[in-house]
Amino acid sequence: MKKFCLIFLAAILPGCVTRSVQTPDPGFQHFRLSVEQDGFVRDISDHVVYLEKKPFTLILQFAGNSNIFLNASCTPESFKATALNTPVESIEGFRESEIAEELFNRDETLILSRRAPLYWHYANENEHRFSEVIKRPGYVICRRRISWIRNMDADRERIPLSRQKEDDLYLVLVKMEWNTDYSHRIEKKREYLRIIFRPDGSLKKTNTAISPDKTFSS
Repeated sequence: MKKFCLIFLAAILPGCVTRSVQTPDPGFQHFRLSVEQDGFVRDISDHVVYLEKKPFTLILQFAGNSNIFLNASCTPESFKATALNTPVESIEGFRESEIAEELFNRDETLILSRRAPLYWHYANENEHRFSEVIKRPGYVICRRRISWIRNMDADRERIPLSRQKEDDLYLVLVKMEWNTDYSHRIEKKREYLRIIFRPDGSLKKTNTAISPDKTFSS
């Protein structure tokens, strides 16, 4: 009987081990940012990307909690402060409460503000602020298309991106999580990006064609 039990355990143990394997490592921590336009993922070099002044998509890959604070502005103050490792509470673009937005990004609008961030999150299929969400083992891909601009520091008019007067946009992205007693948020990761709008002829041509199984893999 004892011999039979040992043989039985040996037979089922490999299956148990296989089922307990952890989720694959996505190859990054917290989040990763990409920018897509015209079916291509554009090159980001030294926190700068060149785009045409027309619709594009911000792609956020999340490992773990799928949420982020993002400040977008036509002025570089928050961008520069972030690059200098200034504490998030002292960065101008995070001094006010986050701006309320509709779910699912139906109007494809990027809200600009010098002092307030946006809060983009994915809770489930019925609650998120993205155009599209793709689930992968170990991470989630959240795509947000940008076709319109609303500048809260100016006339607040919603205009097509092509009519945006400025040729630069500055983005600051900060991942924060509450501490154990929910008394304050702790910064986990930050990223910053300058988008420079240029005519097609002056764009860098070393871009990568989209392939969901390759472009977004770990």
